[in-house]
Amino acid sequence: MTRSVEEYIANLPPAQAAVVRLLCDVIRDAAAEARESVKWAQPVWEVHGPVCSVKAFRSYTNVNFWRGAELAAHRDPGGLLLGAGSQMRHIRVATVGEIRADLLRTLVSEAVELNRRFGDPTRGQVTRARD
Repeated sequence: MTRSVEEYIANLPPAQAAVVRLLCDVIRDAAAEARESVKWAQPVWEVHGPVCSVKAFRSYTNVNFWRGAELAAHRDPGGLLLGAGSQMRHIRVATVGEIRADLLRTLVSEAVELNRRFGDPTRGQVTRARD
């Protein structure tokens, strides 16, 4: 069982570890007040509930956003968010060169702000941002 984000990264192949490390650094910078832990077998950042997570797969890594549908509809200037569910969206990254740090930082900051305004996205009826 992985107990820390650093242990999670240490268990990855070197190229993927570099991707995950950079993604985690950007998230930490954008959400310095977030509580960081490993939940659901992946690094998770929480401010008033989960904001985002990083999940490494065999050939790519996803950054998952609990309020991703809201971000995609209103706050995704780079069009990075993928997915079609009612709530979650993700960014898929295969290499360090694909990471758009400035846009990721903006999305994380916006996701934190949505949780501050509307609460934990995993509890009961989710209140959504409106235009």
